[in-house]
Amino acid sequence: MPKEAPTVASETQLVREEHSLGRAALNTLKGCLGNLVEWYDVYTYTVFATYFQNQFFSPEDKNSRIYVYAVFAITFLMRPLGSWFFGRWADRHGRRYALTFSVLVMAFASLVVAILPSRDQIGMWAAALLIICRIVQGFATGGEYGTSATYMSEAACHPSSTSPSLVARSSPRPSCSSRPRH
Repeated sequence: MPKEAPTVASETQLVREEHSLGRAALNTLKGCLGNLVEWYDVYTYTVFATYFQNQFFSPEDKNSRIYVYAVFAITFLMRPLGSWFFGRWADRHGRRYALTFSVLVMAFASLVVAILPSRDQIGMWAAALLIICRIVQGFATGGEYGTSATYMSEAACHPSSTSPSLVARSSPRPSCSSRPRH
C-alpha cells in the first residue's frame, strides 16, 4: 500500500506538537528548579543541625538539640498556611508570579540565615531570628510546592481535545481549555 504524501496541515501539526512538547518540558524544568531550592534548604538545615545547635543555643543547655529540631519542625507547621496564601495569590495573579515570589521569599530568608550573627554576638536574639527565618522559609515552601505542582500540570495540558500523540490521533483526551490561563 503506497504511503500518502505529508500535507502542509500534517507538517504544521507536527511542528506545533514538537513546540508544545518543548514548552511543556521547559515549564516542568522551571517548576522543578523551584522545588530543588526548597528541598535543598531542608537538606542543608538537617546536615548542619549540629552547627546551628552550637551557634544559636547555649552549649550548657541539655535541650539544645531538641530546640534545633523544633526549629526544623516549625517549617513544616507553616507549610499549610503558605500553601493557602500562595494558592489564593496564584489564582488571582498567576502561577508564575506566585512561584517567583515564593522562591524569592525563600532565597531571602536563606540569605538571612547565612549571615545571621551567632548567640555569642547577639545573645538569644540569634535563636529568635533563626526561628523567624525558618517560619518564613516554611511559609514559602508551602506556597511553592502546591503552586509548582499546579503550574506543571497546567503547562502539561494540551489545548486540543485530541491526544497530542502522533500514533493515537483518535483517542480523546480531556481538554484543558476550560481552565483559566495564568
